[in-house]
Amino acid sequence: MLASPIQALVFEYAGTLIESRCTEHPELLPGHQALENCLARRGIPVAVLFDDELPATARLLPETWLCLPALPQRRFPAPDPLLKAATHLAVDQLRRGVLVSGTVAGVQAGLNAGWWTIGTAMSGPLPSVGLNLWRDMEPADQDRVRMQATLGLMNAGAHYVIDTIADLNECLLDIQTRLERNERP
Repeated sequence: MLASPIQALVFEYAGTLIESRCTEHPELLPGHQALENCLARRGIPVAVLFDDELPATARLLPETWLCLPALPQRRFPAPDPLLKAATHLAVDQLRRGVLVSGTVAGVQAGLNAGWWTIGTAMSGPLPSVGLNLWRDMEPADQDRVRMQATLGLMNAGAHYVIDTIADLNECLLDIQTRLERNERP
């Protein structure tokens, strides 16, 4: 028996699609265009959660992606923003939803909603440096920062931890396989 596909993919905007520490001139992180093509081919509906109002970079997102303010009465780690997104995306089985977040509170919200969770270690707020400074660090220091960020998200319960969204496709393929085996988050 074939399982239905992933029914929703939700990004926490800051820390996944843009670097969370980037405030002056935020740019979408590398990998978003290839990801857009992959998701469109699979027919996976996408929503992006913003903290407040839509930033200027939101205009760079695909028009088919739903943009939602993450401002229900309760914020992460409460599952409310994800339940709001699930309603807008017409999800009928929460276990078929996937949240991509760079924050511990986001991962906890995904778990609280019964979703699969993917943490983004290098674009989220956990590393003590930005990606530009990280690229200039010695390899041993890069490994230390990456490990610190990865462990923080793993300890929060993330099902997967990747560096950035450039690595997301493999996680989605694995989740699809696990859904086909009727596994739950």
